[in-house]
Amino acid sequence: MTSKVEHGFFDKFLITWGTRLEIVPHILKYLDSYPDTTKIMSNFVPADDIYKTQFEWIRLLNMLEDPIDTNFFKEYWVPLSKYRYDYFIDLSSPDLKVFEIDYFGFEPYSWVISPIFENASNFLLNFDNPSFDVSLFSENVKKAKWKEYTRFFDIKDSLGFSDKICPEEIDNNDAFVDIKSSKLIHENNSIAFTFVNSIIIGLLFSLDSLIFLNTFISPFFRHEGINCKIKNIKSLIYLLQSSGYKSVLYYTCIIELEQKVKVIFYNDTIKFECENQRYLNHITRKYEKLKSLN
Repeated sequence: MTSKVEHGFFDKFLITWGTRLEIVPHILKYLDSYPDTTKIMSNFVPADDIYKTQFEWIRLLNMLEDPIDTNFFKEYWVPLSKYRYDYFIDLSSPDLKVFEIDYFGFEPYSWVISPIFENASNFLLNFDNPSFDVSLFSENVKKAKWKEYTRFFDIKDSLGFSDKICPEEIDNNDAFVDIKSSKLIHENNSIAFTFVNSIIIGLLFSLDSLIFLNTFISPFFRHEGINCKIKNIKSLIYLLQSSGYKSVLYYTCIIELEQKVKVIFYNDTIKFECENQRYLNHITRKYEKLKSLN
């Protein structure tokens, strides 16, 4: 992109937003004059540099290619931070809204907006009010940000539980708590593998295998009524990974094969019960292969 083209983009921006941009340096000077603002934001762009930084912002936007970025970022956002693109003021909002952005780096991949304050003038006037508690305000901003993150995690979990996004690939090493101590216990119509992690089931069965989840206990699991949502091994693996598979205490399920296989995971041990010895032998061979690969 030539310098002439870059300046052309910026001149076009100034035609639409130049008058609004003139207000921003005054806001920055005001914010920078109150030490307490560092509890909310810090490292402001110098007021005298606002046109330079906005030029660089417009230049960057015209270099973006990923639709996740091009559909999200706007030329009328003015970066407020000196070193990062995290805090912005929105020239298109009537009251010059200020907000923070962050990237949600999991499916569904997305940028997240967290409001700081909706009205710049009212917010600045707060600092002249002796009763204004900036620490409390900052804490509320953090809570609002976490609420937005929680919303995205809920969307992610909903997709994962409904088999619409893939779980992370399972490494063979993740299957075992202690591979040297792990052993096979064979009793009548059941087999059990000791010193294994809950996630080993994803390496012993096809991810498309249908299951019915009976019980699931994990200290870090935050959803209720999950049993009816888990339909196959793939969604079970997502559940285990999202709950922290090493912390899962207990789960039971039925794998719907030609003959049902009952699965019980407890105390770093996974047990399979089935009346068909052929299935148990098949599971055993997979387990032994996993051990040989480590």
